Amino acid sequence: MTDHLEIHEASFEERKQIYANVFDFWQWADTVEEHVEMRMESVQHQRARWYAGYLDGELVSSLGAYPIDFSFNGECVPGISIGSVHTLEAYRGRGLVPQLMRRVEELEVDNGARLSMLYSDISPGYYARLGYQRCPSWYVWLDVENLADAETEFELEEFMVADQLDEVKQRYEYYLNTDFAIARSDDYWQYVLNKSEDDIYCWVSFRGSRLGYVVAGAADGDLIVRDYAVSGGSGVVTDCLPELAKIAAQSELKCVGGWLAAPATLPSTFRMEARSAEITMIKHLQDAELITEQHRVACAEMREIDHV
Repeated sequence: MTDHLEIHEASFEERKQIYANVFDFWQWADTVEEHVEMRMESVQHQRARWYAGYLDGELVSSLGAYPIDFSFNGECVPGISIGSVHTLEAYRGRGLVPQLMRRVEELEVDNGARLSMLYSDISPGYYARLGYQRCPSWYVWLDVENLADAETEFELEEFMVADQLDEVKQRYEYYLNTDFAIARSDDYWQYVLNKSEDDIYCWVSFRGSRLGYVVAGAADGDLIVRDYAVSGGSGVVTDCLPELAKIAAQSELKCVGGWLAAPATLPSTFRMEARSAEITMIKHLQDAELITEQHRVACAEMREIDHV
C-alpha cells in the first residue's frame, strides 16, 4: 500500500526546510545554515515554484518547478523545468516522488504548462516510468595541456555582453533549433545574465566572418561551455575548443568543453563521454506521442546555462 502524500506549494518558511532537507544530496556550503542562506538568495531558486509533500505532518518530499517557455515545432509553448527532486532518506522507496510529480504536473497544467523537462542525476529509467523520454546527453572535452598553442581558422573575441546584448539575443533567436529548445523572453535573458555574470562572452568568427557567440566559465578546474549560438551549432563550438583552450591556459585550467552534441567524427585529441548525471529528459504533459525522435535529437544541444 502506497502512503498518501499531502502536497501543496511551499511557503517561504517551508522553502527553508526544503533546502535544509536537500543538504545531504546537494551541499552548497559547509553548514546547513550557510547552505540554506545561499539557496534562499539564489537567482535560480527564486524563479521556481517549490512544492512540499507531507507525510504524517512531516515535510518529507519536495521539488522545484521552474516556469519556462519552449520552442516546440516552431511555436512558443509554455512549460516547466523540474529540479531538486528529493525525499528524506528514511522515506525513500515508498512511492512518494511519483505522487509528488504527478500532482505537480497536474497543478502546472492548470497554470498552462504543456511540456516538462528535467535533468536526471539518477538512473533515467526511474523518470522514464513517469513518462519522461531520455535525450542524447554528452560531454565533449579537450585537454588544455600541449594544445593551447594549436592553430585553427576560428577566432574568438571577448566582449562585454551588456554592450552588445541585442545582437546576442538576435543570434540566439536566429540559430534556435525550433524543433525543441528553450525560448528566451527578456525576463529569461535577465536571469541568464545574472547566472553568467562571471563568465566569458566571445564572438566566434571564421576567416573574418562572424558566426555567433560562445559563453564559457571556470568550474572545478575546467573551462565549461555554458551557452552558445553559432551558425553550425554544437559542432562548430567543438571545432572552437582549441581556441577556448588558449583562454583556459591563461588561468591554468586543465580541460575545456562541456555539454555538446556528439559529432559524427572527433579528432583523437578530444574526448567524448555520455553524461552519467544531468541527463536531459522531456515529457509532453498532454499527449506523449507528440514527442518524437526529432525532438529528442534536438535536445542534444541543450545549454548548460539552462540547467536547474
